[in-house]
Amino acid sequence: MKKEYILLWSFIVLGLASCKQQVYLTITQPAAVYLAPELQSAAVVNRSFTTGNSKVIDILEKGLTLEGDIDKKGAQQIITSFFDQLSLNPQMKIIKILDSLSVVNGPVANFPNPLNWDEVADLTSGNNAQLLFSLELYDTDTQLKYGTQKVNKATPLGNIPFVQHTATVTTFIKTGWRIYDVETKQIIDEFILTNDFVSSGSGITPIMALAAIANREPGVINLSSRMGEYYASRLLDQQVSVYRTFYKKGSDALKMANRKAEVKDWKGAGEIWRKEMTASTKSKTKGRATYNMAIYEEIYGNLDQALLYAQEAYTTYNIKMGKEYARIIQQRINNNQYLK
Repeated sequence: MKKEYILLWSFIVLGLASCKQQVYLTITQPAAVYLAPELQSAAVVNRSFTTGNSKVIDILEKGLTLEGDIDKKGAQQIITSFFDQLSLNPQMKIIKILDSLSVVNGPVANFPNPLNWDEVADLTSGNNAQLLFSLELYDTDTQLKYGTQKVNKATPLGNIPFVQHTATVTTFIKTGWRIYDVETKQIIDEFILTNDFVSSGSGITPIMALAAIANREPGVINLSSRMGEYYASRLLDQQVSVYRTFYKKGSDALKMANRKAEVKDWKGAGEIWRKEMTASTKSKTKGRATYNMAIYEEIYGNLDQALLYAQEAYTTYNIKMGKEYARIIQQRINNNQYLK
């Protein structure tokens, strides 16, 4: 079981022009794809190639759009990159890359039908794999823009007008993954990722301008590598930075609490806020202290208590920020319950 929690209350306190401060927190968000802890062995397969009539059509299209054999190289690179990153995942103890598969008359730019479970069993039985990671879609698409313009070039004889040729090539990469759970016979994840990059060239001849096309292959390999790494990262918890806003003014006590927060004395600030919730004679000060206590509880991972304080700040003291903050905390709680 995983839960979202505050990893570290490292922060940067930024002063605002008003009566508020901001604190940045580093939190850990659960992995986009949850894998049960007992799942520790996997096989990786490239199933992104198609054969038959649809392959013939695809070859014709790629011939017209300057794509050539780049799909095969890109797909091989994304598999390699994904495997390398998956090998760094401490949960995965055994990983093996399988021979590539082809889909007969499968769709070129869309997901093929999933593997049936007998096929999954055949692929994984000899490897004792509990999971099958399958690259089921890899397709590139190219758009070429070509133009000319008159420019002047400085020479020893003076400025000489000539025609400059410019070619801009935009390459789109579309990938799709499925994760098969061998034992439960469930597809854990089905994910499409797209990205693109641009290369260009110019010169006094069309051949010099079209040199941009020659630079496409290294770009496809590099981008495919990063896309493979990204998909592997979906299996890991991610550290992200978020900010919260709290009140620094309203009473001398709140000002003192703010000074403690500025030197990272959160426990000291929390003690003051908790006291102001009951000791202050002003409703607004009580409300602000109650709201600040919600942030204090979130810093220490007490989300249920943080939610109660945020709700109380809004409903009892009409602290407007309490409403949105309560929604944020409730969403975090819901995410944890979903993972459980």
